[in-house]
Amino acid sequence: MRTITRDATAEITVHRSRFICALARLDSETDAKAFIAGRRKLHHAARHHATAWILGPDAANRRSSDDGEPAGTAGAPMLSILAGRDLTDTVAVVTRYFGGVKLGTGGLARAYGDAVTAALDTTGTVERVAAETFTITCPHDVAGRLDAELRAAGHTITATRYDTAAHIDVVTTDTHTLTTWLTTRGLAALHTGTTVIDA
Repeated sequence: MRTITRDATAEITVHRSRFICALARLDSETDAKAFIAGRRKLHHAARHHATAWILGPDAANRRSSDDGEPAGTAGAPMLSILAGRDLTDTVAVVTRYFGGVKLGTGGLARAYGDAVTAALDTTGTVERVAAETFTITCPHDVAGRLDAELRAAGHTITATRYDTAAHIDVVTTDTHTLTTWLTTRGLAALHTGTTVIDA
């Protein structure tokens, strides 16, 4: 399972029609919809804004839209390109400015797919792996040192909160090492969920 390393754009021209693809990483459908709305606003004069996204640790949340193009000629080819590269947590928007020449259904499908491919080729991909999230509660006076030691050991700190104690939120792909490491220091971690992170 992979995602793009960074947001990217690319443009291709097919028989005078411009196809502008924008890619973005996302964490939710809300992110996808906001990105799509932003592209529509940016290119408000364009006829079509076809979309595709894949979301989630199992890449099961998949959506596409032809946005007025003939059925199956825009969103589906875009989604196929994303899926073919084993991507998740990625949204693609292809904006089309009509150039006056009809491309036919096959030509449209190729053009939309090629626009996504061009954008993907401008950015790299990164592996995504399942990780566990924990909260470690400790006294205030050891929180700073514990934070530094956790980072040095390769664990990711996502937040630190303070009330009567310090609460450090940690993401790790090596649960056994983390819990063993904490046990040797007389600390424990509360498992709070599962997420996906860049490898």
